[in-house]
Amino acid sequence: MRSYRSALLAVPALALGAALVPVGAYADTATTTISTTELVNALKAAEAPTAGAATGGWVAQGTDAAKGSPSVSIKAIYAVDRGSVNVDDYTMLEAQHSGTYMPLSTLGTPRVVMRSLRAVKKPHATWIFVPDRSLDLRDPARDSVIAGAAPDLLLAQAVDPARTRVTGTPSKTVAADGSTTYSFVQKDLKDDANSGSVSMTIDADGVCTAFTVVTATETDTAGFTYGPQQVTLPSAASTITMQLFTEGSFLADLPRAVKGAATQVAKQATRRAHHHAVTADAIRTAAKRGAKLANRAIGAKDFSTRSIAGGVRITGTNRYLHKHVAYTVTAAGTKALAHKA
Repeated sequence: MRSYRSALLAVPALALGAALVPVGAYADTATTTISTTELVNALKAAEAPTAGAATGGWVAQGTDAAKGSPSVSIKAIYAVDRGSVNVDDYTMLEAQHSGTYMPLSTLGTPRVVMRSLRAVKKPHATWIFVPDRSLDLRDPARDSVIAGAAPDLLLAQAVDPARTRVTGTPSKTVAADGSTTYSFVQKDLKDDANSGSVSMTIDADGVCTAFTVVTATETDTAGFTYGPQQVTLPSAASTITMQLFTEGSFLADLPRAVKGAATQVAKQATRRAHHHAVTADAIRTAAKRGAKLANRAIGAKDFSTRSIAGGVRITGTNRYLHKHVAYTVTAAGTKALAHKA
C-alpha cells in the first residue's frame, strides 16, 4: 500500500495531529495469528461500511515522521465537493471539478509576491488558484491530495493484488470495545520504498478508524472520524489565478523585460545578417516572432510590435495600470541597434 506520505505529501508538505488510540490502552485484548486469506477477507468486508461512512465527509488526523527529520502533523478534511489539507502552518484547499487553492506565500518572498500582485491590481490577494476541471476528490489519479488520504480508498488499496502483496503471517488484535486491529507486512509492487509494516483498525461497525504504516524511511499514522464537514473556500477578492500571477510577475519588471526583448531582437538581426547590411524586414520578423512567443509564455498579449522607418517599435503594456514601455530596434549598417523610445 502506498505510504501516507506519498499519498498526502504530493504538495509542499501536509500534517495530521495524531488521533490514534493505542491497542494497548484497552484492558482486555486478544491477539491471534490469521491467514493471508482471512486478512484479505476481513479488510474487503470493511470496504463497503467504510465507503458508506466516508460518503458524507471525514477527517483524517495523524503524523508523518521521516527518519532523521522532525515529525509533522497532518490534517485532511473531506467535505464532499471540497476539501482541505493542513501540514503544520501550510494549508491547501481543493474544489471538486474546479481547482486547487494554495497560499501565495509559497511562491516567493513577500516583497516579490507583493510586486507581482500590485502589477495586476490585486494587492489584497493571499491565495493562488490553479484551475483544473478534471480534479476529482474521489480519484487519486486526478491529482487530488484529498483522494489520496481517503480512508476507504486506502483500505481498498491495501488489498489490491495489482498494487500490494502480503508477506509473512498477519495477526489480529480484538479490543474490549469490539474493534479489531489487523497487522501485517506488505510489499508495494509499484514502489518498494513504500513496503513495510501496516496496522489497520476496524471498529465494531466494520469501519476503518485508524492505520499505521512503517517503512524503512518513515512512520505514518492516521485516525479517521466520519460525518458532515465544512470547508470554506477563499473569496474572490483574496484569490488570484496562476495565469494572472504569472502575468503580474512579468509586468512587475516591465521596463527590463521590454529592454531585454529589444536587445535580443537586435542581436538576432545582427547575427543573421552575418556581416552584411541588416534589413528592416529582418528586424521586424524577429520582433514579431519574439512578441508572439513572449505573449504565449505570459498567457496575455502584453507585447506588441509596430513597423517604423528602418525597423520596429516594441511596446510592453500593463493594461491594469495603464502603463507602457517602448523600445525601437533599427538597422545601422551591419548592425541592429536598440534604443528606448
